[in-house]
Amino acid sequence: MTQTRTFLFIAWLMVAAFLWMEWNKEHQPQPVAQTPSAVVAAAGAVPSANIPAANIPSASVPGTVAPQVMTPAQAPRVSLRNDMLVLELDGRSITSAKLLKYHQS
Repeated sequence: MTQTRTFLFIAWLMVAAFLWMEWNKEHQPQPVAQTPSAVVAAAGAVPSANIPAANIPSASVPGTVAPQVMTPAQAPRVSLRNDMLVLELDGRSITSAKLLKYHQS
């Protein structure tokens, strides 16, 4: 076969096309997630009716405690250390980071 270069070029183009298609699959915009009520309303299973919110009972389970949200002032400070790095955390962010083997000059 004297046309090896042509066959290699065609094979390279095919590989490039497959790579391009896979790259486009990754970079497509994600579909917008619909809420269950929007899905049911879009399907037409439930007729549209104006139900006042005052008529809907609230559900409560006896013996459960509502979750508490910690503010940054209440969050405990945590210090993490290994052989290269020392981190200090305050619950939401890193307050201090030090590299042990690389001192500032």
